[in-house]
Amino acid sequence: MNENINWTAAYIYLLAKKCTKSTKLMEFQLKFLHRRVPTNNFLFRIGLQGDENCSFCHTSSESIIHLFWSCHQTSHFWNKLTEWLKHLNFLLILPRDYALTNITALGLRPGISQFVLLINYWYCFLLARYHIWLGKTKDDHPNLMHFICILKSQYEIETKCGDTKKWKPVTGCIRI
Repeated sequence: MNENINWTAAYIYLLAKKCTKSTKLMEFQLKFLHRRVPTNNFLFRIGLQGDENCSFCHTSSESIIHLFWSCHQTSHFWNKLTEWLKHLNFLLILPRDYALTNITALGLRPGISQFVLLINYWYCFLLARYHIWLGKTKDDHPNLMHFICILKSQYEIETKCGDTKKWKPVTGCIRI
């Protein structure tokens, strides 16, 4: 990782509240930012887990950075997600030359000007982190197709509740 991670920047604690009304996602993000998402490394150190290896690759110690960014299974998922968002280029979600960084994927940097409100790019990455977490807890690798199903489900819930602004650019692509 080439970039220093600042876990204490004030704006990162407001991003989840700005991009979702889901208390489940806000709670997850708060635990994530406070590094209270229990990884195998932590559970092993306190004697609740017999192995500290990653739930996905089973070869490296499962720290929060490894689980959500460095693991080859997670990296593959982030690459697939980024490519999918780039292929929706006619919607201007992400430019073709966009390169996802760890601090962006982990939600530790504010949005990039013109893309902030489109599909609510932060929401997409927050939901992706939550998808990775659910995969760990269910012993299932992060998968783009499953993630898109979750995104569609969230779209249905939020648009029925009247939260349509962030979904406008992708309505035709994810409508069920």
